[in-house]
Amino acid sequence: MKTWFITGASRGFGHVWARAALERGDRVAVTARNLDGVEALTEAYGGREEWRWLAEQAAV
Repeated sequence: MKTWFITGASRGFGHVWARAALERGDRVAVTARNLDGVEALTEAYGGREEWRWLAEQAAV
């Protein structure tokens, strides 16, 4: 199992790489400006909700 840190995971290549890593069963940490794509990954593959807290803190 690998651990990935992927930026721009809400769409495009970042989203594709995150989805591929999750399909393999790897651990993935992502960043994104638009949380809709990240929510889609969380809904599809499960995962913890720490990203929501980080997004809320960044918006302050």
